Amino acid sequence: MLNRVRSAIPHLAEATHYAQFLEEADDRIWSFTGLGWFYAGQSLWNEAEVWYESCFKFATEHFGDRHPSTATSLNNLAGLYYSMGQYDRALPLYEGSLEIRQSELGDRHPDTATSLNNLAGLYSSMGQYDRALPLYEGASEICQSELGDRHPDTATSLNNLAYLYSSMGQYDRALPLYEGAVDILEEVLGQEHPNTNAGKRNLQLLKEQMEN
Repeated sequence: MLNRVRSAIPHLAEATHYAQFLEEADDRIWSFTGLGWFYAGQSLWNEAEVWYESCFKFATEHFGDRHPSTATSLNNLAGLYYSMGQYDRALPLYEGSLEIRQSELGDRHPDTATSLNNLAGLYSSMGQYDRALPLYEGASEICQSELGDRHPDTATSLNNLAYLYSSMGQYDRALPLYEGAVDILEEVLGQEHPNTNAGKRNLQLLKEQMEN
């Protein structure tokens, strides 16, 4: 699989030169995002940063500072810095992405929930649980309201909130959320789906912590 992806890299790089002629916004930035994703997946951070930064520059120049695609490019660059452990560089980008999405897409849009979730994850990794909690709660509420109680993204939001409660030592609050997430994933994705198995592992780890 990796070899097939590698063989596509020169074509993706070439495609960036023609991105401005594509009609759909997602198509225009995909070549940049795909290259960034490829290099980040191999922990080639410098190469990934070049393409994610190029994506942000392209989005800003062609769509403007307030476009959802610009917010997405900010989010992706922030995610790279987060993966690199450069939280101080990720924070203002996640905040900027959230602000654009709230302004341009609205407080109830699923992409806004994604930004809330990502920013919460950063705060959680920084040990700032009090700042992460309302963001995770907000993301979960949006997902349940806008996507429904049985959507995979709703399960993800429950899982994230459960993980935060677990990190805070509030196991009794984490348990029903993990159980709810697993129940959704089993129903929607199936018993053997990787996401379902990951949810089951989280639930099992919590139960082991509660027994010790």
